[in-house]
Amino acid sequence: MSNYSKNYSESNFWDKVKSVGRSVPFLRDVIAMYYCLKDPKTPVWVKLVIISSIGYFISPIDTVPDILPVVGYGDDATVITVALGSVSAYVTEKHYKKADKLLN
Repeated sequence: MSNYSKNYSESNFWDKVKSVGRSVPFLRDVIAMYYCLKDPKTPVWVKLVIISSIGYFISPIDTVPDILPVVGYGDDATVITVALGSVSAYVTEKHYKKADKLLN
């Protein structure tokens, strides 16, 4: 997954968020992970996991192309779910509240 960290940038992240809109059911988790990434209390290893997983989400080259209906974001959802499972202790309610505020 670390190969995808090169795809991560703030502008690419926000462009992807805008382009998918609310069509991605795990977008709230992705945005909460982003806010965790920006949190100065977050350990470096957690930031690396988040950058890699968000980099995969942003990447134009996917295992399953995002333009395919229904299954297009399945691989992205898997990557985000696995990453979130490993760093969930650091993605706090505060991060989710920021994500909710942005989505509303």
